[in-house]
Amino acid sequence: MENGEKFSDIDSYYRRYDIQALRKKYLGTRKKMERVNRLIVVCSANPDASLPKDLFEIIIDAASRNREITIYGVFTQTDKYTSDDPRVVEKERTFLINLGIPETRFARIRNYCPDVVPSLKYTKTTIPLLDIPVLRFMRGVLTPEPMDSVIYDPDESEPFWKQDWFKTCLFILFGLLIMFVFMASLEFKMK
Repeated sequence: MENGEKFSDIDSYYRRYDIQALRKKYLGTRKKMERVNRLIVVCSANPDASLPKDLFEIIIDAASRNREITIYGVFTQTDKYTSDDPRVVEKERTFLINLGIPETRFARIRNYCPDVVPSLKYTKTTIPLLDIPVLRFMRGVLTPEPMDSVIYDPDESEPFWKQDWFKTCLFILFGLLIMFVFMASLEFKMK
């Protein structure tokens, strides 16, 4: 995706045309682009709202293909639905298990909404109770990781020695054999 593109536009394109057209547009025409290296999955702490398990499966599949994508999780509305409720605790446990993330990559966030401040005065100020947990979480998300500076180029294939180690070993052995035969023939001529 280009910066500023919407998922809804991609979905509309897919529905209007087909998967092949979508692949051609998004895989065939892109040059170098920044790679995705972090995903933040946001869900409501509302115990009556179901977790999107199909979406979780897609996220896990996308993140597990040697892409080194770190997944983070966020529960919103924790001011309204607290950890005192066993249903919220169970939903949180299921959320962490389904995404395969530790608690260190998980945040419980209170929202800027009338549930917290009915007067809506927060629009011109900050509320440390709400802001500090978000800032702590974002500091963890934004801490540089080793692969952050890598730019993905879909046209750039892997070097041959990374594609197939067996062929690489054969190639090296063949080169050594030729060198050995050449040196043996030189030694034979000198005698």
